[in-house]
Amino acid sequence: MNGRMTFLQCVCLTLAGVFILTLAPELSGVPPENAGARDKGQMKSVGRLVTSPSNQVAREINEKGGVATVGFVLKPIGGIGNEITVSPGTRVELEVRVLGWDLDLNGVPELKVWQVRILSSGYSSGTGDPLSPPVDVVCTTNAECEAAFDTGSQCGFVLMTANRCQPLFVDITNPDWVLDPDPNDTIFGVATNSPDFAVGATERFAPFAQDDGTDKYGATLLVDVPATAEGDYTIEFDTNPVQTFMLDENDQEIVIESFIPAVIHVSNDPGRCCFNIGSGTTQCTDGVTGSQCAGQPPPFQFAAGQTCASGCPDCAENVQCADPIAGVTADNLCTQNVCNNGACLNPPIAGWDGGATECCDPTTAIIESRDGGDSCTTGVCTLDDEAGLGSVTQMIAPGGSPCDDGNPCTFGETCDGVNSEVNGGCVGTDIDSIACTSNPDCDSLIA
Repeated sequence: MNGRMTFLQCVCLTLAGVFILTLAPELSGVPPENAGARDKGQMKSVGRLVTSPSNQVAREINEKGGVATVGFVLKPIGGIGNEITVSPGTRVELEVRVLGWDLDLNGVPELKVWQVRILSSGYSSGTGDPLSPPVDVVCTTNAECEAAFDTGSQCGFVLMTANRCQPLFVDITNPDWVLDPDPNDTIFGVATNSPDFAVGATERFAPFAQDDGTDKYGATLLVDVPATAEGDYTIEFDTNPVQTFMLDENDQEIVIESFIPAVIHVSNDPGRCCFNIGSGTTQCTDGVTGSQCAGQPPPFQFAAGQTCASGCPDCAENVQCADPIAGVTADNLCTQNVCNNGACLNPPIAGWDGGATECCDPTTAIIESRDGGDSCTTGVCTLDDEAGLGSVTQMIAPGGSPCDDGNPCTFGETCDGVNSEVNGGCVGTDIDSIACTSNPDCDSLIA
């Protein structure tokens, strides 16, 4: 196994089953100076590291702004994008989301390994008392932890204390789980003995995970907001490439470009609560707290100090932004479905220029060039030419359109508006009809 994921695997048999703890080199005692070494003793640069703006989610940046990105998002459940507003005394559920390892969506690279470390310093980044993961739930079985927290929580060591439910856990039954959901094919685990929790997973057998253009679930972190919390708390990933990384099917580095933190706004001020967002029946209530809003049907969004008159988001999740074409398809496969800070946008899929020189079939996402190689035909998209949708059909170019018949003895060629170039539709003037020419490629010259 390569140096970056030289896992220490502690298999602890319990009455509830097998618990696999997967630790990265720093957590397992591997010297930091050797942690990046490969099997052949080589070091590999991870490339540039960029922390993106905190008010966007990485996939939104990729799909909306035209900026390709590979990375991780710490996304609050019940929030919009990577932000959420809550009242003091609540619990926030954060999801680690993995995305963008194959921006071209061509099947290469595949994702074999991923790992993140979450910095505990963000728990104290607000103006009030610090947030904290719930670390004091006593347990004897995993079932007790799943009942206390959620599916995937395990009974183990938390901050060097045994028999505690881990507030960072992996639910491989989540339909968005990034790797193979078969527990025999995937090794995963968490490290919660340090305040900077870590989680990762590796798929054992090919083929490995392929990118379908959407962000995928990796893990869940629970964070408690005390009654004395106040302000904005930004919880970030460790951007050290030894701590947070992805590896492809050949155990090679996938360059990480974005680390999107979770932003938790804590406020006692009342505000408006939008709920059932994106369902077609979005509702809004004024004068409630963040905690009261959290009790409404999801997806919900609380905005302190605002009223319903300010409006509600159109969406909360990418899946709510389908791009239907009446009578053709319920979702246009040539566009991406992205919820960008509550607004649906549908930019072209990667590899398609949006119709400028190509047509894209919205039912198959097959892309064809408009250029048919004939200067007297024009490639037209059969479904919606202006939008670039459909398959390509070649239409005869209008009469007078410039063309090139490839004959050096003619000039001023134009299309006749009836035939294609290959069928004699490109007509020019014979150069021999012009006096004082001396083109040796022509059969006859006029002095």
